[in-house]
Amino acid sequence: MKSTPGFYQLKEERQKSRKWFLPRVLLLAAFSGLAQVYLPWWSLIFVCAIIGFFTSALNHSPFFAGFTALFLVWACFAFYLDSHNAHLLSSKVVQLFPLPTSSFLLVCITGIFGGIIGGFATLVGHSFQKLIVKVE
Repeated sequence: MKSTPGFYQLKEERQKSRKWFLPRVLLLAAFSGLAQVYLPWWSLIFVCAIIGFFTSALNHSPFFAGFTALFLVWACFAFYLDSHNAHLLSSKVVQLFPLPTSSFLLVCITGIFGGIIGGFATLVGHSFQKLIVKVE
């Protein structure tokens, strides 16, 4: 018969989850950033899923870790590319959509799209590991 976890058990799990959140984000950001440089954009899905698979025991927030890591990677990369062409491309893209003329907004939207993709990919890896490995 399984007993329900008590208050102190849940508190310890939360503290363990917070302890490993930043290393997981850094690991996701580093490997997906390297994959973005040498491989197509969709390669980050496999990188995030693999890292989510192998780090699923570390914390209980795989979506948030993947979202944070990929938001940072894509937003920084979009800002880097945008600043090196004097904001020409972003100003033309902003004209296509009914948005305020701000390249920063476009960089944030790009980061949000990357974050959603990375969050769901990490969640898939985490769920796949939970499906395969039975934890007592």
